[in-house]
Amino acid sequence: MKLKNISSKTLPAIDESIKECVNLGQWLLFKSSSIKEKDDACFYLKVGHNIFGLDKIGNITHEIGGEVDDLSIDELFYFSDIPRPNSLSNLTVAVMR
Repeated sequence: MKLKNISSKTLPAIDESIKECVNLGQWLLFKSSSIKEKDDACFYLKVGHNIFGLDKIGNITHEIGGEVDDLSIDELFYFSDIPRPNSLSNLTVAVMR
């Protein structure tokens, strides 16, 4: 799995509050080759147990029905221009210094 940073302008159809949830790790924005449904989604957004297909600017195209067996995340995205908390490992290292 690759971690990637993208600008929030890349997906203008996604609301800022959703982008904040992604950066906080509450929801996942990703690409996956393991989703079997035939679709033209460029990205996927996982919200709880629901997965939504997104087009190239972030509009929801459809909801993935049912459970996705063996979901693999090829690329996980965060927004580079929206605040993101430090990880616990980063905080531990900073405290130890």
